[in-house]
Amino acid sequence: MKIAIIGGGTAGFIAAAHMTKYFPAFELYHIFDPNIPTIGVGEGTTPFFRYWLQDITNLKDAELAQRCFLTRKFGIKFENWGTQYQQFFHHFYPIRSDYAYHISADKLVELLADYVSATHIHKRVVEIESDGVVANIKFADDTNLEVDFAIDARGLPKSLGPEHIELNLIPTNAALIRRGPAIEDGKIDLTIDQCSFQ
Repeated sequence: MKIAIIGGGTAGFIAAAHMTKYFPAFELYHIFDPNIPTIGVGEGTTPFFRYWLQDITNLKDAELAQRCFLTRKFGIKFENWGTQYQQFFHHFYPIRSDYAYHISADKLVELLADYVSATHIHKRVVEIESDGVVANIKFADDTNLEVDFAIDARGLPKSLGPEHIELNLIPTNAALIRRGPAIEDGKIDLTIDQCSFQ
């Protein structure tokens, strides 16, 4: 079976590493435009991601922390999610032993690249068509690739028409994303009192 994963960000590399590990017999293509950088913001995870990442890489927390700038996360605080309870803290269970990661997205991509075994195609995808049997991936250079199954993990920038997605309500419709300046010693002097969704 020919599988294509389209996207060079965290979702694309997570999918490609997963397919490499759990479906090694498939003919895997990892397609992304190397001119589109990974958005280098932190990724919040749950404990299941921690187990998955350790299974994929066979690395322990100390090495993952060094390579991906991770910190431990013991729960998620929800604020302004209803009228009865103004805030709720979701602990990961068991409370004293289970945890997740907050991890650097660009460093995670660099790590997972070592665990992807695929034919890499560094091109810009302009369209994906499917007849229900095969997916036809069209590239900006007027070439194409036909596969049995395609995972579109391009994220943004990508334009989706109404035939792909319909959202009648988007309570959070914007995000401010920016990369901060590099710190030479690897330490950031930053205090955050709290972080919440409004």
